[in-house]
Amino acid sequence: MLAGHVIVEDRAIIGGGVGILQFTHIGKGCMISGMSGVGRDVIPYGIVMNNALAGLNLVGLRRAGVENAVILNLQQAYKDLFENKDEEFAVKLARVEANAAYKDNALVQDVIRFLKNPSRNNILQPR
Repeated sequence: MLAGHVIVEDRAIIGGGVGILQFTHIGKGCMISGMSGVGRDVIPYGIVMNNALAGLNLVGLRRAGVENAVILNLQQAYKDLFENKDEEFAVKLARVEANAAYKDNALVQDVIRFLKNPSRNNILQPR
């Protein structure tokens, strides 16, 4: 169930019975588990379970033929962005954006672009 003005990017997988709030942006390659309610933007390649960001859609990335080194680099960027809840998110985003290790990873750059241009809703965070 999609409310008005929802953006769903390419290769996003949305399970059965999912409700998505209006003006929400669903990033490419993400997966939303069935019976979830989504009221915030979902990062590209993220996985949503029980209405919270639960990590990365690793199975989807592997099925898409993404190399392991690229996936591992994306996983590290995800940890840098979402693990330390005590630090301000804007600071973490700036550090990831400036990190040379992520410059050549197109997947990390997709996530950074997505986070820098949020829709009206906030970004879904891990619990």
